[in-house]
Amino acid sequence: MGITFKAEIKKQEQRKDGTWNVKIRLIKDRKICWISTNYYVDKTQISRKSFEITDINVLNACHNIITSYQKTLLKLGQDADIYEAKYLAKYLIDFATKKTIDSSDMDFIKFGESHVVNLKEEKRDGYAKTIQNTLDWLKKHYNGLYITDITVKELENMQRKMLETMKQSSANIYLRNIRTLYNAFIKHSDNDDLIKTYPFRRFKFKKSDIQKERVLDVDTIRKIIFFPQHELKLVNFARDVFTLGFVLLGLNTKDLYCCGEDKKQYPGEGVDGRRLVYYRRKTIRKGKESKTAPLVPDEIKPIFDKYRDKNGQRVFDFYKRYSTNTFFYKAVNKGLKEICKNLGLEDTITTYYYRHSFATIARNDCGEDKYDISRCLTHSSGLDVTDRYMHEDWSVLDRIQRKVIDLVFHGK
Repeated sequence: MGITFKAEIKKQEQRKDGTWNVKIRLIKDRKICWISTNYYVDKTQISRKSFEITDINVLNACHNIITSYQKTLLKLGQDADIYEAKYLAKYLIDFATKKTIDSSDMDFIKFGESHVVNLKEEKRDGYAKTIQNTLDWLKKHYNGLYITDITVKELENMQRKMLETMKQSSANIYLRNIRTLYNAFIKHSDNDDLIKTYPFRRFKFKKSDIQKERVLDVDTIRKIIFFPQHELKLVNFARDVFTLGFVLLGLNTKDLYCCGEDKKQYPGEGVDGRRLVYYRRKTIRKGKESKTAPLVPDEIKPIFDKYRDKNGQRVFDFYKRYSTNTFFYKAVNKGLKEICKNLGLEDTITTYYYRHSFATIARNDCGEDKYDISRCLTHSSGLDVTDRYMHEDWSVLDRIQRKVIDLVFHGK
C-alpha cells in the first residue's frame, strides 16, 4: 500500500507561546497529510538544525499512536487502497474515536480496482478485463471520482465524452460497468443514502447501434466445414477449430482451449466415453449448472482425435500451440479471414459466428425450442429451467445436435 507514518512538527506553525503541535505525518501514494495530536513541544524538545523531535517521552507517546494506526490498517486490509491520504487520515481519526467514516469519502476508481482483484480471484478474468477497461477510461478523464460525484447529470456528461471516441454500444458497456461497480459499492458500504440517491434509476441508456448479425446460413457453414486442404497450415487449423466448435454445440474457443486444465476445480471434465464433458468458463460461478456433455459424433471424430493432447493434461493440445487463449482465438480468426477471401465472402467471419449460427439453425431450420437451445449453449436463461434437466439427462442436447449435423453434413 505504501503508507508511512512519522511524528513531526511543521516549522512554520509555531504558536504564540513558542510551542509547536506534534503531528503524525501520513504519506500514501506520494500524497501527504498531517494528523494533529494532543502533544506539544518547545525548542528544548527539538533539534535546532532539523527541527526533528528529540524528546523521548513525546516520541514514545507518538509511537503508540502510530502503532494503533497500523493495527487499524491491518484490519482494513486491501480496502485501505480505496481511500486517498486525507480520507484515510479521517478514517483513522474516526476509528480511534469509534466513529464511522462517510462512504462518500471513498475513491470510486480505487474501489473498482479492488473489485477487479476479487473478480480475478473468482477466475472471472474476462469480466475483470472489461471492468478494468472502464476504469482505465475513468482514470483518463477524472483526477478523482467519488461516489457522490456520480449523478444523473455526470452520467450524461460521461456518455457525451464516450461518444466522442466510441460507438453507442461500447459506451453502454462502459456505463453498465459503472452501474455494476456502483451496485457493488452500495453493498460494500451498506449506505442507505446511496440507495435513495441511486442515479441509474433516472439515467436513460441510449439504444445501441444495430449490430450486424453474426449468423451464417447452412450453405455458408458447409462451405467452411468442407473447405479443401490449403497450402497454409493456419487456414486448415482454423477450418478444423471452426468445425469442432460448431458441432460441439457452439463450444467457444476459451472452453476448447481450457477444457481439462484443472480436474480438481472442474470434476469430471474431459472425455467420458463418446462425450466431451466440460464446464463453460463464462458461467462457472453457477457451479454444476454450467456443466454440459455433447457427444463427439463420427462426423468430427478424425478432427477431434487429431488435436487430442497426447500428454493428457488437457483435452486438446491447443495450449501447446498457443501460450494463451487470446493468441489461440486470434490465430483461428486470422485463418478464417483467409477462408473468407477464398470463398469470396464480403464479411470477415470470426469464431463468434459458429456459436450464433448453431443456435439459429437449431431454432429456425430444425424447429427446436429456444430453452432447449439455451441449455445446449449453457446460457443462463436455459440454466434456470432446472426442472427440464435433472440428473444430467443429455438426451435433449443429443437430439438437437443430431438434427443440426444431419442438416449441415448430410442435407437431411
